[in-house]
Amino acid sequence: MARHQTPSRTQPVDLTVWYEEHDARLYHLLHMLAKALARASVDLDDELSDLVAGAYGDVRSHAKQLVGNSIPIVLAKDRKHTIDYDELAEARAKIRILTFELNELRGKTCISNRYTNCPSTTLCISDRYTDGRRAMHAEVVGLFERPIAQFKAATEQYPNLAGELDKAVHPLHVMLAKVREVPVETPKTGIKNV
Repeated sequence: MARHQTPSRTQPVDLTVWYEEHDARLYHLLHMLAKALARASVDLDDELSDLVAGAYGDVRSHAKQLVGNSIPIVLAKDRKHTIDYDELAEARAKIRILTFELNELRGKTCISNRYTNCPSTTLCISDRYTDGRRAMHAEVVGLFERPIAQFKAATEQYPNLAGELDKAVHPLHVMLAKVREVPVETPKTGIKNV
């Protein structure tokens, strides 16, 4: 049984129990996200959005038991500039909203302007659905990559627990590989331009 002393707490955390609880929370979140993906063709209702947000909040609060209140910092590709993860997530959310609105406007343009080289209305709706699936898929991949990165950082910080942490993170790697196997693109329907 591995024990880990968090910087913000004086109580030791049993990593085996913590991991099992965290795995259950991630599975619940994945279930909620899969449910949201299945309903992505229609607008998500507030109840489903609240369920996904609640599951995500539960996972984050549970992760705080191990990492404390530290805010993850993302390093840019140039390895010189940093940005707080929360700021990056907020910027990504804004981009998703603007992209969705842009696709929605493109769809309306396609509907109103039938005599141009614009693809058919069905194809525009299909593209919007695919964009939503891509965004959701990227978010689910991110939900697995973040805890994997946290485990890697914990392994570097606590090398004496490396073996136990590697065992704990292995199922996340397996689930991440399975998520990456999920096809994101919608199958081509053979719809011609109008």
